Amino acid sequence: MKFGGAALADGQSMLHLADIVHTYKDDHGIVIVASAMKGTTDKLFQIGDFLKQRKLDKALKVLESIKQQHFSTLE
Repeated sequence: MKFGGAALADGQSMLHLADIVHTYKDDHGIVIVASAMKGTTDKLFQIGDFLKQRKLDKALKVLESIKQQHFSTLE
């Protein structure tokens, strides 16, 4: 099973995925692959672009938004 993007958008989505995995785990041999949360990959590219342009302040703001997204999900 592979999950990413919108399927990892927030805590509620992740809890739903946990239910799906729980449903299939006993009857199937499964491997779970999870990619980045929704929007994270685009933000990482944006950080790279800002760093190429030597706009550290803007890169750090985008990095902070990624951090906040993950902390909000944990809550």
